[in-house]
Amino acid sequence: MWYELQADNSYRFELLRGVLADSPALEDVVGQFLLSGLTNSNHLKGILQRAGLAAAADYFETHVASSENVRIGDFGEVIAGHLLEEEEHLLRPIEKLRYRESADWPMKLTDVFCVRVDDDQFVGFVFGEAKAGTTAPRSSLGKDAYRQIHRDIEGEEPKILFFTLDRLMDNGDVKAYTQLDDAMHRIPPVPRSLRLVFVFDSDSWRESVFDGLEDSIESEEIELADDFKCYLLTRDDLREAIAETYAEAQRMINNG
Repeated sequence: MWYELQADNSYRFELLRGVLADSPALEDVVGQFLLSGLTNSNHLKGILQRAGLAAAADYFETHVASSENVRIGDFGEVIAGHLLEEEEHLLRPIEKLRYRESADWPMKLTDVFCVRVDDDQFVGFVFGEAKAGTTAPRSSLGKDAYRQIHRDIEGEEPKILFFTLDRLMDNGDVKAYTQLDDAMHRIPPVPRSLRLVFVFDSDSWRESVFDGLEDSIESEEIELADDFKCYLLTRDDLREAIAETYAEAQRMINNG
């Protein structure tokens, strides 16, 4: 397993905290996550067959941010998506980061969008904000991230829903398009859940992030959503681990 989690009942919000695997398993698994999350796997296979390894490696490189900060953020977003899928048995209809205009272009959309599926229908929406870092986070990060994800879903139809719907149409995924379109127009509306996922270096993490969120809830500065949950994953030497996962994704291409 590439991570471990356990419940922490110290706060009035639900929190699961744990660690990323400190082994080659992390680089192997997350390297594959990055490869599929940042590129179109079918297109990549086509390049491999038509033009060879060098062209495929170049294609991947053009989809990887040059900025280290953006790479760390992308790593956190990719981790968050797969974590929510595995822990809560959710489905992500698309890999959002594949659709950036350029590798360093920030997408001003909800970081992670998942759906709950039951009896071949989309019966719930899960909106997630991912925060990753290798330096100490500011104390207000928890409440600021909560406010951000709460703003993202204000109104009847958050932007990420339409973005996902359009990409499903572009991809010719008629079934998922129909399922999402139906869920978006259902009355009463399908339930919405909020998630925060923090991925940080062990030595850099500060509990003040959760303390600040707790204080804001207690003082009613922010209103706690009915279905809200936080995740924290830490790892020693996270900066080096992130660099290695990107390198592993590149090696996967070179190995065919």
